[in-house]
Amino acid sequence: MPVFAANLTMMFNEWAFLDRFDAAAEAGFAAVEYLFPYEATPEAIAERLARNNLQQALFNLPPGDWAAGERGIAALPGRFDALKADVERALDYAAATGVRRLHLMAGIADRHDEDASSAYRRSVTYAAGRLAEKGIDLLLEPINGRNMPGYFLNDFGAAERLIAECGLPNLKLQFDIYHRQIIHGDVTIALRHLLPIAGHIQIASVPSRNEPDGEELNYPYLFGEIDRLGYDGFVGCEYIPRGHTLDGLGWFKPFARSSTMAILLGSIADDYTGASDLANTLTKNGLRTVQTVGIPDPSLALPDVDAVVVSLKIRSVPASEAVTAATSAERWLRQRGAGHVLYKICSTFDSTDAGNIGPVTEALSEAAGGGVVLVTPAFPETGRTVYFGHLFVGGQPLNESPLKDHPLNPMHDANLVRVLTRQSRNAVGLVDLTTIAAGPGAVKMRLDSFSFRTAGVTAVIADAIFERDLETLGEVALETPVSTGASGLGLGLARALVRSGRISSGGATTANAIRPVGGLSAIVAGSCSKATLHQLDIAERSMPVLRLDPERLLAGPDEIAAAISWAGERISAGPVVIAASAAPETVSRLQSLYGREASGHAIETATSIITAELVERGVRRLVIAGGETSGAAVDRLAIPAFLIGPEIAPGVPVLRTIGNAQGDMLLALKSGNFGGEDFFTAALAVMR
Repeated sequence: MPVFAANLTMMFNEWAFLDRFDAAAEAGFAAVEYLFPYEATPEAIAERLARNNLQQALFNLPPGDWAAGERGIAALPGRFDALKADVERALDYAAATGVRRLHLMAGIADRHDEDASSAYRRSVTYAAGRLAEKGIDLLLEPINGRNMPGYFLNDFGAAERLIAECGLPNLKLQFDIYHRQIIHGDVTIALRHLLPIAGHIQIASVPSRNEPDGEELNYPYLFGEIDRLGYDGFVGCEYIPRGHTLDGLGWFKPFARSSTMAILLGSIADDYTGASDLANTLTKNGLRTVQTVGIPDPSLALPDVDAVVVSLKIRSVPASEAVTAATSAERWLRQRGAGHVLYKICSTFDSTDAGNIGPVTEALSEAAGGGVVLVTPAFPETGRTVYFGHLFVGGQPLNESPLKDHPLNPMHDANLVRVLTRQSRNAVGLVDLTTIAAGPGAVKMRLDSFSFRTAGVTAVIADAIFERDLETLGEVALETPVSTGASGLGLGLARALVRSGRISSGGATTANAIRPVGGLSAIVAGSCSKATLHQLDIAERSMPVLRLDPERLLAGPDEIAAAISWAGERISAGPVVIAASAAPETVSRLQSLYGREASGHAIETATSIITAELVERGVRRLVIAGGETSGAAVDRLAIPAFLIGPEIAPGVPVLRTIGNAQGDMLLALKSGNFGGEDFFTAALAVMR
């Protein structure tokens, strides 16, 4: 999160100037700025800075005769000697305060007047050269004509061109977001373009120029973008109404130097088990992570974390529903500071040709201002690799592997460029392994060649065979607002964040997540994958297993009631297993009789009812197998969020409930294909 500087000219005006330093420190600010220091002595200002442990972020060089309407003299012909004297006066204050950035006001003049332009360039060149001798940057700030009619420098493009033409390393842009929005708009794209030459940022709401807590701009999103872009300077707060201290600054309190940091990485998962898989990966790679179930209620208190994974159930719903849900989650994450949002999909990319990966990816890209999105389901740890755009599972092309027969979204094409193209409005590109092996720079150049404006590409499939490929992709993706991929891409993003030095220590740990909860234990399975069916066979050797008749579940409530009665007779003696899982041929027969969607929904509903009844009878340690089964059960239990605990098996962590009406519970939500043959007993051994 940026380091904020209070503007003492515009804030805390009920105090005398020097007393505002004390007020700013008490309010929680780490630095201060102001228009002009010249009515106080350099020594008095230095004393207040030291007393309050404040840094001096910025002030302006003398502006000429302010009372007479002058707003700087740099662009005024015939005032060069006065400007040289003003530079020396400002340097006296710089030496006392330790400031490393000074702003040169241009003045009221016609920007198209040749004499004014010549005077301004001469003044800028001289002042920058003199300040460079002291290790100080000179800043140029475009100011809008509504607040300062007739100001010479009123265009960001003109400032950018002058900085480039002068070629002075200490000549930089003062990027005032308030002025940018009024002059040009397009703030986010401008930040991405201009931040390399920016020496300072300032903020205020638009249009009222009050505290940045609403109106036209989403400042939490912009703070996240500033972090994502790697800006490490100050952000000046231009205005807060009279009398406001930290307790009254609703917008500022989450960002004070002693308080919670905004999240750095947001993710939108298309199902609940995939969310757990990603949250587990982020936690293992150094990020404090919470998984929410849907968009949380505002009243839900979440712990301090680096990443939030919003779990949705949009893997198999109509594309329009998926887009609506995903973009709502994206707005929630951006509002909490997420600079990058990962759309987490399954590592088998399972989606029909009319599926959701393409539409959601394009919608998220548009919501973030456009740009090319990296897409990869690769996760070598679980045997998923991508080569020349083709997805392999354990060395087999996806369409030849056992995973081709997903009951809802069977996959019969391993060529992901072709699959995603059929879902997308725009073209789909490829970044091949040779490019990725050449490093982040080569990948960025390849993405630049896919610019939407020139090639009509918004999504690019990326190869990945090894973890080092994912690390390269994560570093590149983190510099963009959106990516799409499986947990492997999450691994790359997490490691890039850790390398950036932006991850805080402390907070919730995996040890906290598995504190004992007591209560009974149960396992509910709905997955029909080969792995889950084998895990059920192994579990049957050590605990009672009830295999439900899927056809009877579809026929009415009797099978549900029988299952609950069966569990009630046995659960006090130890864990029980209730499974609606069936062999592929049984699933196919039911789907042909009742329809794919109807049969799947009926079984999910039945298993969720059984799960809720088990919890009602005292189950507090719960293992659920199957993505759709997990989603239906968690929804019925109305669990709002999870803290991520240690890993049980690759992709499956222990989850501790947050804000749960039934009290603390430990859960494991397992994708059907995950885990070894003894997964169920291993999970219960960890969850005590």
